[in-house]
Amino acid sequence: MPGRSRCSTARSSWRSTSARSAAATSGWPICEAELELKSGRRGRLFELALALHDSVPVSLETRTKAVRGYSLFAPVRPEPQRATPVRLVPEMSARDAFAEIARNCLAQLRANEACARRRDDPEGVHQLRVAVRRLRALVGAYRSHIDDAIHVYLADELRWLQLQLGPARDWDVFVDQGLARLRERLPNELALEALRREAEALRQSAYQTAIAALDAPRYTTLLLKLALWLDGATWARPASEPGLESPLYRPVGAFANAILRTRHKRLHKLGGKHAELGEPQLHKLRLLSKKLRYAAEFFRDLYPRKRRDGM
Repeated sequence: MPGRSRCSTARSSWRSTSARSAAATSGWPICEAELELKSGRRGRLFELALALHDSVPVSLETRTKAVRGYSLFAPVRPEPQRATPVRLVPEMSARDAFAEIARNCLAQLRANEACARRRDDPEGVHQLRVAVRRLRALVGAYRSHIDDAIHVYLADELRWLQLQLGPARDWDVFVDQGLARLRERLPNELALEALRREAEALRQSAYQTAIAALDAPRYTTLLLKLALWLDGATWARPASEPGLESPLYRPVGAFANAILRTRHKRLHKLGGKHAELGEPQLHKLRLLSKKLRYAAEFFRDLYPRKRRDGM
């Protein structure tokens, strides 16, 4: 079904069927729409997808039909995926660097969905949360250069997603680490088995919440809007005054230096008196250290190896 919008042409195809393995031992129903850009801007494809999503909520599939077919024939257990290195070059603008880093975070997010859904590897939901934290750290680092409305949306939606995933990770840590060590120390304490059963039930409930978030139209909307804004760089705030060049168009090196200096200054100021800090301030110190760590990882490629290894 062809469609045209503002000098862009796209084609959509719809199918509703089912797929089964050759032995008919496994399968899944298929009801999908495939969008193909024939001409024009890629962003129009995301706009069309958002319009369709508003009418008929969908989820996004990253695997090709061939990969899905082979997975029926020879199922492969999804594995947790850590973040891959962000590849930046000094000549890149700060605006293009934002898009590169954001896509890297999104790739990690999407790559861990299947593992988290299986519920049998705590690292899956953990890496999902890491991807969200990295995105939040990126949005925070670029805060003054992001359009106000888009910044509010991203801050709210990423915080929502973090809150939906958090309890599953918390119960994973409690059951698999804290409670397991306690049972090693007190192997004859019968009450610990009752506690384990209760904790396991709460963990499964937390996983249901996390998976429901991944299935929610709200999550798909976030992914589509991010893709749209990154494609057209419409997330960027224009220059403060007409005729002035936005810092986003300058080489990323100076931009990264400023962010890292600011992050380090804040961490050093609070960390210098860590012995006097109460629990809330220690938590703040931990968050500041993570923000600096993520920023350093984002911009790692911009610095000579000898210097960055000594950072």
